[in-house]
Amino acid sequence: AFIANGAIGLGEGSSRNVAVEFGSWDGRWIQGLFQSHEVHYDACFVFEAEPSFWERVRRVAETYGCQFFPKAVWERSGNVPFHRQLRRGNGSHWLQGQGSSVFGNGVFGKPNAATVPALDVADFFKTYLQASDNIHVRMDIEGSEYPVMRRLITTGLACWINTLELEVHAMYNSVNFNKLHL
Repeated sequence: AFIANGAIGLGEGSSRNVAVEFGSWDGRWIQGLFQSHEVHYDACFVFEAEPSFWERVRRVAETYGCQFFPKAVWERSGNVPFHRQLRRGNGSHWLQGQGSSVFGNGVFGKPNAATVPALDVADFFKTYLQASDNIHVRMDIEGSEYPVMRRLITTGLACWINTLELEVHAMYNSVNFNKLHL
């Protein structure tokens, strides 16, 4: 890759600059990415599993010409339980989706799971991306990054990623939590 006029160039035989966001929450990352004008993206894909955010994220995605997936990215396709973070206050209300996850072990397991559609991350890569693409992935999926990254690694598709912004979440559970020196 090379930089020309502040944008990434891919060179001979290369394809597109592609932005992929797994776990959009509110669309701010995509919005900031496109408003920075540092890189021109030829394609953009946004995933969000929390149903209460779908309309806002859809609007942001449409504003920047991104394809929106109102579903979880996961290690297989189908319907999956989505463990929603609930905070008690004046009545009960959703804590803006923070901490909600498809991953149901440890601190991510919540008794108030909803069913959401999921797409196998490997199927997504094979369908929408190419090995020659310059792929920029942001992943903040609350513990689900472990099985999703494992799926990408074991299929060889992780090698397609040029830039990875990964928020990693601790795998606390009742067995190991008290052993942590926090």
